[in-house]
Amino acid sequence: GRNLDVDAREKTLEHAIVDLEQGDQPVRSERGDIVAVFNGELYNFRELRSELERAGHEIGGHGDSALIPHAYEQWGPGFASHFEGMFAIALWDRTAERLLLVRDQLGKKPIAYTRLPNGDIAFASEVKALAIEMIKASDSTRQPDVIPRFVTQILHSNSTELI
Repeated sequence: GRNLDVDAREKTLEHAIVDLEQGDQPVRSERGDIVAVFNGELYNFRELRSELERAGHEIGGHGDSALIPHAYEQWGPGFASHFEGMFAIALWDRTAERLLLVRDQLGKKPIAYTRLPNGDIAFASEVKALAIEMIKASDSTRQPDVIPRFVTQILHSNSTELI
């Protein structure tokens, strides 16, 4: 797969998982201004797809990931409240310059995030992936205290959300 990364300068999402059955990710809106990556399964995606198509959305692909940018366009930042399933989603709205990290209510598909020393935000479904990014960042910024601060942050966190 490719690296999952938000490049704040370019405002793009790159994708770590290629969904072989449902199509490549990231998925985009018709205008390309909304980009999302997705891990999980939407149990009600057929019903949602029909509803979004009736509302005028042209959804490419056949799987559940393809409807995510359209759901955001239709329902705004609360779009995931329409989803039934287990999921973690990273969505970038280029127009609003907004990054949304969303997971299912039960946390079956966790998503963790942290701020890197250079100010970028890193996110992943596993904390160990963030630790690797922190090590890379501490090497490039020559900030030896980054890793101890990150470990302290993990130990004092009550959730998978880190900042």
